[in-house]
Amino acid sequence: MKVVMTLLPIPAKNFLSYLSNIRGRSNNTIYSYAYDLIKFFKFMKPYKGLCEMSDEIVINDLTV
Repeated sequence: MKVVMTLLPIPAKNFLSYLSNIRGRSNNTIYSYAYDLIKFFKFMKPYKGLCEMSDEIVINDLTV
């Protein structure tokens, strides 16, 4: 789980922390949300022209 969290931008980490700590969501739910957010950001970055499709896409530098 920690490896997945290091890939996410800070606002996404804060959101997942909120879901876990305040809303009481399970670890499996948090992991699934994190995985879905990573896939979404990796799709959106090239779509918005922030990187090339052939590049290894790094998403932890995104701002919301």
